[in-house]
Amino acid sequence: FSFNGNKFITTGGGGMLVARDKKRADHIRFLVNQARDASKGYFHEELGYNYRMTNLEASLGLAQMERLEEFLEKKRRFSGIYREELEDLEGVRFQKELPHGNSSWWLPSLTVERNNCEISKLQAELKSRGIPTRRLFGPMVDYPYLGSFVKHDDFAAARRLFETGINLPASTLNSEEETALAARTIREVILRYKGFPG
Repeated sequence: FSFNGNKFITTGGGGMLVARDKKRADHIRFLVNQARDASKGYFHEELGYNYRMTNLEASLGLAQMERLEEFLEKKRRFSGIYREELEDLEGVRFQKELPHGNSSWWLPSLTVERNNCEISKLQAELKSRGIPTRRLFGPMVDYPYLGSFVKHDDFAAARRLFETGINLPASTLNSEEETALAARTIREVILRYKGFPG
C-alpha cells in the first residue's frame, strides 16, 4: 500500500506491505532492516534495504487512518460533482465502478474523444485557467525495463486511454465549491475546444 503524499492515507512517502505467510513476512521484515543479523552485530546475511518507516511517519499515518471514511466520502462527492457536470457531454466518458466493488475514486478520470481533442493541449488550457490535471498512466509495456516481457503489441486500449484520458483535481484539501468550479471550467473548455495552441 502506497502512503505517498497524494494518497488517501499519507506518511509523506513510503508504504506498507502485508503478507498472509508469516515466514515471508518475517523475511521481508529482515530485509527492510538492512538484512542485519543483530546477534552478530553489523553482519548482513543478504542484500538488505533501509526501508523502515519512522515513528513520526507512522504517527502521521495512524492519525490519517482515523479520517479514512471522511476522505473516502469526500472523494465520492467530488466524483459525483464531475459526473453531474460533464457526463452528458458527447465524447466524454468516465471510468465505471464495477458492480462487485466500491471505487475509492482516488483520481476521478475521464476520456475526451471529440473535436480531435489533444489531451496535452486541453491540459495546457485548463492549467492556464488554474485547473491542474494529469495524464492517465502510460502503458507499462512502453517502459524499457519491461520490454523483454512484452510478447505482442496488442495494447490498443491502454494506448487509447493514455492518449485521451486525464485525471481531474480531487485533493481532500479541496472543497465541494472548488470542485464544482473546476467541473464548470472543464465543461466550458471542452465545449469550446477546437484545437488550442500548444
